[in-house]
Amino acid sequence: MEQKNSKPNLESGAIHPDELMRNVSDSRMGNALMIAIIVHVVLVGATSIGFIAQCVQYGTLYPKQAIKVEREEKAAAAKAAKTAELREAMKQKQAAAEAAAASQPARPAANVRGQSAIERAVTETSDERPEDASLDSLDDMLR
Repeated sequence: MEQKNSKPNLESGAIHPDELMRNVSDSRMGNALMIAIIVHVVLVGATSIGFIAQCVQYGTLYPKQAIKVEREEKAAAAKAAKTAELREAMKQKQAAAEAAAASQPARPAANVRGQSAIERAVTETSDERPEDASLDSLDDMLR
């Protein structure tokens, strides 16, 4: 009786699949593959330390959005502080102007007979020009 060959009968010139897989199943190939995977994991981990730290710090996987919100809150608080500071300065300026106006003696009334409205307005006003001290202009200054 003939012995049966465990390998299938292949056409001449064809390479058996076991021959093709011999290099892959070699232990050197497996070791090289494991080293490459370890090197990649280490490089990706080392270059992601900052990102991972931010994720832990902000408690989210998207720290850029949390950082943006934090910056906007700081900017709003700084703007509110500056607005309050400017309002306080305006109040102090107004109080100083009112005190200066109260300390000046009253001007005598000018002769109003025979004067036009423009002439009366000119004689009633002083040489000083007032500054715009309204609080509405404060918002324009901040923009």
